[in-house]
Order: sequence, then structure tokens, then C-alpha cells
Amino acid sequence: DIRSYAFYGCSELRSVSLPDTLKSIGTYAFYNCSNLQDIELPSGLTSLGARCFYGCKALEKIVIPEGVTNLPIYAFNGCSSLKTVILVGDTVKTAASSNIFTGTYFADNEIPIYIATINADVDDLVAAYSEATNWSDYFYFAPISEYEGEW
Repeated sequence: DIRSYAFYGCSELRSVSLPDTLKSIGTYAFYNCSNLQDIELPSGLTSLGARCFYGCKALEKIVIPEGVTNLPIYAFNGCSSLKTVILVGDTVKTAASSNIFTGTYFADNEIPIYIATINADVDDLVAAYSEATNWSDYFYFAPISEYEGEW
């Protein structure tokens, strides 16, 4: 596990490689790591702490693995370069609030959040996110098939 405040304010941190065995990232773990550009969350991850990536201004893409079922408040707040978010899984992830992506392109409905499923029908899941609490009024969604990059 990565404990709370582990890399708090490490502005020189640019890339992080996480082990497949990692299960949780604590509160404020990467808070204000303003030059963090590249981090791949491992498929075994199950928990993100509040404000875990708050202020990571250089972060451009994040893939939230299937095991993470709850996105905490302000998880990606202030990630002003974030242009790609992919939510992986067969059920709607719980959003602790509508403030998960405050200060990003997503908060202004400028670009979609992509949905990738394992076994579920992706169009059904996109529709479910579009109606879900703390998601429906603030974000819009698209199936992963519309994403043009590598993920």
C-alpha cells in the first residue's frame, strides 16, 4: 500500500511505476506532485484515498481499474492537463461527490470519460453512468471504442 501523504508535494516526481500487488493509495498520497505525467494504476488496485492525485497538473491520462469501485472526493481535482479518463469495469463506480474532477476538462463537459467493460454491455453501462448520482449532471460518457489512443 502507498500510505497517506507518501509523496505529498514531490514536485520533481515525473513518472511512477507501481507493483501489480498494490491494493490501495492513501489520502493525499500524490498531492501536488505537479510534474507527475505518467502513472499506471495496477489492475489489482481496490482503493483510492481522498485527494490522492489532487494538483497533479501534468497528469494527462488515468485508467481506473475494475477493482476501484469508489472514487473519493477531489481525487483528481486540479489535474488541469488531464484529458483522458478511462473507467474499467462492469458496474457503475460510486462517485463520492461531483468534485472528483474539479479543475479539469471533464468538469466542464468538454470531453468524455471513456467506459471500458469486461463482460457487460458497454452501451448499457454508458447509459447507467449517464443517470447515476454525482455523475449524470456533471460529466458525459462514451464507450471505449470511441477512444482514439492506446490504453
